[in-house]
Amino acid sequence: MMRGVVGWQTGTFGLITHPAVRPEDRLMRHHCGRWALVGIVAGLLMAARATAQNPKVDIVGGADESGHNYQWQVTNRYSSRIVRVEFPQFGANMFTTPDTWRQGTQQEMSLVSENWNGKAGVCWAEPAGEYPGLPAGQTAVFKMQIYSRGALRGTGTARVKFADGTMAEIPNVELPQQGVGMGRDAALIGTGIIFAGFIIIHEYRRRRRGATPAPVDED
Repeated sequence: MMRGVVGWQTGTFGLITHPAVRPEDRLMRHHCGRWALVGIVAGLLMAARATAQNPKVDIVGGADESGHNYQWQVTNRYSSRIVRVEFPQFGANMFTTPDTWRQGTQQEMSLVSENWNGKAGVCWAEPAGEYPGLPAGQTAVFKMQIYSRGALRGTGTARVKFADGTMAEIPNVELPQQGVGMGRDAALIGTGIIFAGFIIIHEYRRRRRGATPAPVDED
């Protein structure tokens, strides 16, 4: 079928024809555009939280695919040494630090144990022995393991203390959390995908109704 458009050609009145665009082609382009938008939004949100930065310190990392193992790389960007790091958590049963650091007790950090009170806590670490702390430009790795029942993945604020007494708060660090919320970024991504899916289904049904062929006049 060819769809006609009336126009002028070299001074004479004629008919310019263009191939008709099929309804299914329009629908496919519409779907691709919406899914591309969802992918871009999700990618930007994930990239934004991949590295939590503060002018004085960088913290890179978070949970693995299982959601039970966390790892962060803490890099000192300040002139003074780092002498304490703090990671808020819920449901951790193990916290691992470099050999030159010491950590709090199970009760102090509210790690899961036989006497666990079921509340959130803070895993912290400080230099051990004669180690003076993490110097400028250096990186230390801290790890956390979550108990079998798991915890929600979200974002929160880690804290770092320097030898000169300066405190730094680093927002948007991926941390194990308690509660019904999923974390701001995850909630935004989920809401966006659900909304996009609703629109796609709605448009698909509308276009199918509009694409119903008209009766053919055999005369």
